[in-house]
Amino acid sequence: MPPKKKSSAIKSAMKSMKSMKSMKSPTLINFNTGNSLPIIIAYSISVFLMYSSYQYLVNLENCDCFEKNKVDLKFLQYYEMIAGVLGFFIIFFNVILKVFSGGKQTGGGSLENIRKSGFLKVGNLIILLAMMVLHFFIASNAYNIYKEVVNDCKCSNQWEQYYIYLQGGGSFLFLASVATRIFFLLIALLITI
Repeated sequence: MPPKKKSSAIKSAMKSMKSMKSMKSPTLINFNTGNSLPIIIAYSISVFLMYSSYQYLVNLENCDCFEKNKVDLKFLQYYEMIAGVLGFFIIFFNVILKVFSGGKQTGGGSLENIRKSGFLKVGNLIILLAMMVLHFFIASNAYNIYKEVVNDCKCSNQWEQYYIYLQGGGSFLFLASVATRIFFLLIALLITI
């Protein structure tokens, strides 16, 4: 028996299904074309806040009504300076990519080769430990600034102190989340033993 010919309705349905497969879903921001303007704006605001906080910490060293013994102002100044410089470089590289990429996707490489190397796991562990130490010092120094700031002191009671408190709170949340993950990981390991 010869095969039956497909009806025109089936043919049009198959054509529409093929065209639906080739359609791309609409997105508000197309990240493949190098749209880095939101990154540039966010890091510009962040660099401004870090620079202002750095100036606040420098001025805090000369403040007579602020007790400097419990706070490591130099560490916080270095942190703000390094974070500001890194933020500036992120802005710079995103501007360069925006201007010179011409809307093309950049980067690439074999993800399997990266996953197979054991260096990635060791590197991540070292970076995690370094970040935990860094965030511990940021959180403890921000808390010490909070304790030492006097409300009626003009040189220590500035708006930048709240940004430093925000950084300290974020560092504390980072430490708490890592500690919680380690705690649950240890519980899971103890249950399986």
